[in-house]
Amino acid sequence: MGTKIVQRPWYAVAAGFCKEKKLGHREYIRVVLETTTDGWQVARPSGDNGAAMLRSLAAGDGFVCLAEDTTRVTEGNLVSYCSFAELLS
Repeated sequence: MGTKIVQRPWYAVAAGFCKEKKLGHREYIRVVLETTTDGWQVARPSGDNGAAMLRSLAAGDGFVCLAEDTTRVTEGNLVSYCSFAELLS
């Protein structure tokens, strides 16, 4: 069909949140990315992450992906982040 699959870059950033989730499920969290005074990138939730919560999508900078084998994230853990701007380019 002529469709080209483009791989989007994922970056390691620090989690600015704590989260527990079920083993075996992948979860995407809408986040805003902040830069700390020492230069670290920190992802903080942009609001409620329910399927119908569009405000957090509009307010966010990107997604954090929590893999199937992840059951707990604590603040400061490295997580995978993808920017909305890069998804649209």
